[in-house]
Amino acid sequence: MLQKAFAFLAALTLVVLTGCGGDKPAAPAGGSAAPSGGAAAPAPKKEKKAGAAKEAYAMDKHKGSVKGTIAFEGEAARPKINTGGDAKCQAMHAEHPLLNEEFVVKDGKLKNVIVYLKSGTDKFSYEVPSTDVVIDQKGCQYIPHVVAMMAEQKLTFTNSDDLLHNVHGKGKANPEFNISQAKSGAKDSKTLLEPEVVFSVGCDVHKWMNAKVGVFEHPFFAVTGDDGSFEIKGVPAGDYEVEAWHESLPAQTIKVTVTDAAADAKFAAFKK
Repeated sequence: MLQKAFAFLAALTLVVLTGCGGDKPAAPAGGSAAPSGGAAAPAPKKEKKAGAAKEAYAMDKHKGSVKGTIAFEGEAARPKINTGGDAKCQAMHAEHPLLNEEFVVKDGKLKNVIVYLKSGTDKFSYEVPSTDVVIDQKGCQYIPHVVAMMAEQKLTFTNSDDLLHNVHGKGKANPEFNISQAKSGAKDSKTLLEPEVVFSVGCDVHKWMNAKVGVFEHPFFAVTGDDGSFEIKGVPAGDYEVEAWHESLPAQTIKVTVTDAAADAKFAAFKK
């Protein structure tokens, strides 16, 4: 009788253990078992490792520069823009017609080319300028037509025309935006957080209006002036790739070595 009692107790214990989940799979190593009635619990997110600290860039410590002139070969006609869709715009340019700004060439030199260091700029951390980059809407055009700036720097749009404009910004790395500026004196600012070449701006009201914005994570860039010249100052000594970008022509990339003096960036002539 005693042996039968022990056998009965052993069998009862086994049933109880099985009913309380004794055959559930064990939780995976390093995690937890799936919650009842649901999907497996999500894996914990990995924390991003902080990168090595970089030396803060100070322009006055570096005497090198990259300079040059962008030449152009080919037909560089600037067709007149038809502003007939807006009587006020047409009146502004009754004596001096508005000209297309895609190819602005003087004495064989090309304006509105963005020149920047494409590589070798990751040795330092850079402070974002506190000054705004300003694009004005004046005479039914964006002035200037091409600008360059650092990511996170403030980009401000103003309206000097006493008529409706809108600023429609489109890029790949930065979010699209659309700002209405209905009267003279309007002012709005945006901050482009990501580098990209380039972020485009247009006006949906006046389709011919457009501007280009080069956005960089460093301060080593320039836009060619009326004479096609550029200079990037305060460049640390080293080897770099330098790129020249134009809105309608293939970009050019060359290599330069910078010392404590000016390095000449000798680009081939842009050809149309």
